[in-house]
Amino acid sequence: MSKISQAFVLAAGLGKRIRSHAPDLPKPLVSVAGRSLLDRVLDQLAAANIHDVIINVHYLADKIEAHLQDRNDVSIRFSDERGELLETGGGLKKALPLMKPEPILAINSDALWLDHWQETSLEPALTHMMRTFDANKMDVYLLMVPLDHARYFEGKGDFLRDDEGRLTRRPTDYPDDPSAAGLPLPYIYGGIQIIQPHILKEVEQNRFSLNTIYDNALKKGRLYGHVFGGTWMHIGNPEAVKDAEEYFEKAAQK
Repeated sequence: MSKISQAFVLAAGLGKRIRSHAPDLPKPLVSVAGRSLLDRVLDQLAAANIHDVIINVHYLADKIEAHLQDRNDVSIRFSDERGELLETGGGLKKALPLMKPEPILAINSDALWLDHWQETSLEPALTHMMRTFDANKMDVYLLMVPLDHARYFEGKGDFLRDDEGRLTRRPTDYPDDPSAAGLPLPYIYGGIQIIQPHILKEVEQNRFSLNTIYDNALKKGRLYGHVFGGTWMHIGNPEAVKDAEEYFEKAAQK
């Protein structure tokens, strides 16, 4: 097991689909049940004893920086992408000088996850991933979400996972109803991962998707995934915000 002591939060996206809900805010500052998405991620990091946090910023970056200036339970440094949006992988690569040369937990700011399923509490996802990450065999360790644990998500899944935890891409010709064909169900990538920073240096370009390093790790048999048993939400548009608000409201009434 490798000790994880640092995190990177991806907060530089344009968030175009959600602007009609909050036109004056960057998506990370959109509120769900009284708390911004970004604060919810930082809450989870602090609870997992991760206090060294890098956040990349681009769209309405000043508002993100101002919003976080009084937060003192985590130490925040910003990776400034105001000049050029570098996509997910390029954003992490640009921040390499701010990172320690050890595995880093990277989280999408629009991922919202709850460490329970129905009435059952679970080991926190971040705690489990940090505990089970093995740097000797993993370059990338992704949170995998079963389709039936994902709220307000439309898609067929991203990856298949073997009994050892290794991941492969969902084939393009995979059936829409795998269970009817006796095949395993694919998983969604849940926006949480542990990455060995040195693999970012293997990519020559500065602007690229994290899918590039996933594919590189996959080719080497070093792309792994943890299956998340809790409730997961992707907050990508106003309808997803409404669904999440309703979920929290019903949960509070129980």
